[in-house]
Amino acid sequence: MPTPFLSYGNRSFFGHALSALFATRPLPLKPIYENPMSSGLKAMTISGCGVAWLPVSLIKTELAGGTLTRAGDRSWDILTTIRLYRLEKSRNLQAENLWNKARKLHATQRTAQAVA
Repeated sequence: MPTPFLSYGNRSFFGHALSALFATRPLPLKPIYENPMSSGLKAMTISGCGVAWLPVSLIKTELAGGTLTRAGDRSWDILTTIRLYRLEKSRNLQAENLWNKARKLHATQRTAQAVA
C-alpha cells in the first residue's frame, strides 16, 4: 500500500532533488498534497497527513520534542549547500543590508564551529 506523500511538486528546488532521488531509489508513495514551501508541508506533516522531506533547520524543535521523527535512515537525506551571490558594487541598500547580515551570521557560525 502506498504511503501518503506531501510533495514539493516538480517546479521547486526540493521537488527536483526528490525526483532525482526517487529515480535511483523508487518508493511506494502516493502524492496527496503539493506545496513548494517547506513550512506548508511541515504543517501538513504535523497534522498527520503523510510523510515529507523537510529541512532539519525547520523542524529542530519538533524533532527534539518528539512531535516529528525521522522516517528513514540518513541515506535518504538530501544534502544542500546555500550560496549567496551579488553584484560587487550594489546600489541597492536593502541588498547591502542583507549581504552584511549574512556575512555576520556566517562569521558567527564559523566561530561557533571552531569552538565546538
